[in-house]
Amino acid sequence: MKVANVNTTSIRDGVTLGCRTMSNIFNADDHDIPFFGSSVRPEASFGFHPFHSEAHIPGRHLNALLNAEDALGVHVDELVIQKHEKAAFFSYSGPVALPLNRNEIGGSLVNFAPHNIREGFHALYALVTFRGSSRAHDMAEASIAAIFDLWDPKHGWNRTRLEGALGLKVIDFDSPFIGGLARAIGPLVKYHRITGSPPALRLATLLKDKALGEYFPADGECDLSRLGTHTHSITCVLSSLAQLAQATRDAALIGRVKAFYDNGLRRISNDLGWSPENAGPNANPDRGEANNTGDILETALILGRGGIPNIITTRNAFCAAICCRASCVMCHSLSSLPIETALMRNETWRRDTSARSGFRRLMGITRSVWTRSASIWTSSAARSAPSVKHSGKSHGLISIFTGSISCLITRPKCFRFSRPTQTARFKSR
Repeated sequence: MKVANVNTTSIRDGVTLGCRTMSNIFNADDHDIPFFGSSVRPEASFGFHPFHSEAHIPGRHLNALLNAEDALGVHVDELVIQKHEKAAFFSYSGPVALPLNRNEIGGSLVNFAPHNIREGFHALYALVTFRGSSRAHDMAEASIAAIFDLWDPKHGWNRTRLEGALGLKVIDFDSPFIGGLARAIGPLVKYHRITGSPPALRLATLLKDKALGEYFPADGECDLSRLGTHTHSITCVLSSLAQLAQATRDAALIGRVKAFYDNGLRRISNDLGWSPENAGPNANPDRGEANNTGDILETALILGRGGIPNIITTRNAFCAAICCRASCVMCHSLSSLPIETALMRNETWRRDTSARSGFRRLMGITRSVWTRSASIWTSSAARSAPSVKHSGKSHGLISIFTGSISCLITRPKCFRFSRPTQTARFKSR
């Protein structure tokens, strides 16, 4: 099927359309809790999910909407933020400070899927960062404490307490750790970066140690029998580890990330940066997921920003283009040429002695972001990450994924404070 008027150049238009979608997915018959499922063909519909409605969607959308508002000044109706915020706090209103879901509309919060902890923390992080919410800050700290109380790296979740005294049903997917709690490393790092929370960094580090010890070997092998087949969980844990390495200047960790990027990633993505939704033997091999492509690109940007040579290659140039066509866009000024025309320069990129310059040409970046000769992973001096100026603000990457925008903002305007106890900067809401 041919389509017309496909946006390949306007960042703002792509972000605005994504925000419009996320602003219009509330179920008026369910207290405006957002739908999870959305289908266009063969029949247009929205749908409730017993595991991933209130426990999953608010975090995806708050993280996206508030970052888009901050980075590009995209207008988002405050009522939309309030609806997502209300749904997020509702998911945390059960017997324990973890994101829970109802089994059916009108039911009680009884389903606990560790898979959703990532999204829960994304909701709380975004509300703390861009709305200064003391309620979100307190809930995040309570949730971290609950995880330390109910989970340990050797035995996993305390099902006796969760399913006994707390009356919950624990929902696990294949590879319960990578498909569950490990996914939360990224938002924990973001939350720590804003609040300085010691428990958040301690938990992220504990999860990192288990991930490296059991799932991401030094040779970068991708063992799906350990990692599971949910590809987005693998790629989001990879990008999460990269974020933690960047935040802590951990050279050993970034080396482990690069090993998987160079080796294991090839099993779950192709040279264009395309990645299947599921890597299982019975999965549809033609069904991709833009989340994964965004994670891959995010990881590449962090590696490149840290001074790792030859990271931004032809694969990542294609990867960025795929993101653009899927409404995943970088916050740099794209070339005025359509993406398809820009991709014709592929042979030029291959012949260029620096693949990164080809990437810059593709993205139309007006000044180099790769100016430092010393790597942050080997230098003891803390250097601020380079960035690109866009519309007078300094930021890194905005990605619109399947129904959501995931944002990396280099220096967001937010409610920073030096110690977690300084809550005066927070607002009650």
